[in-house]
Amino acid sequence: YHIGKYFLNSIINTGIACVGLVLIGAPAAYALTNYDFPGKRVLNAALAGAIGLPGIMLMAPLFMMFIKIGAARSTASLWLVYIGTGVPFSVIYLSGFFSTTPRSILEAALIDGCSHAKAFWKVIFPLAQPGIVTLIVFNFIGYWNEYIWALTLCTTPAKKTLAVGLQTIVQGMGNTGNYTGLFASVVLVFLPTVVLFVMLS
Repeated sequence: YHIGKYFLNSIINTGIACVGLVLIGAPAAYALTNYDFPGKRVLNAALAGAIGLPGIMLMAPLFMMFIKIGAARSTASLWLVYIGTGVPFSVIYLSGFFSTTPRSILEAALIDGCSHAKAFWKVIFPLAQPGIVTLIVFNFIGYWNEYIWALTLCTTPAKKTLAVGLQTIVQGMGNTGNYTGLFASVVLVFLPTVVLFVMLS
């Protein structure tokens, strides 16, 4: 049933989405927490409002947009959706961690010769490790089990994720009766989340 290919696709998609969220969400959250600039309140309000926007409402317009640019059936479109829909929550969530970081630590790093970017990645970012790890776990579980977007954007067998592939296997059980293979596939679906939780707990 090509379960190994589906497993690899899910690992790649989930990993890229989680890394992308951290690389975008962490600097954005830090900037919104520690710097004043025009439109800051509007941006915070927009991010908070985006959290309450149901993702299913975005499916039709985003799918039409991907069709127009020729990316409706590509894995990159799935990455964009995962990262784009996860940024608001990630920024709001990490803002709580960065708001507790003492300002004196940043000032000390700047006095020692660090640029603002280097001070963030070398000093501030490691201090937010508990928040970063928690965010990765939450998003990993969500993206690993995600079904609707993967079903819509990854229609070719070579690009299917494990959740979509498992549904294909379930449908095939009516003809083959291979329940041993089905139960083994179910174990593969939840095993990575258990391992990740134990490693990062």
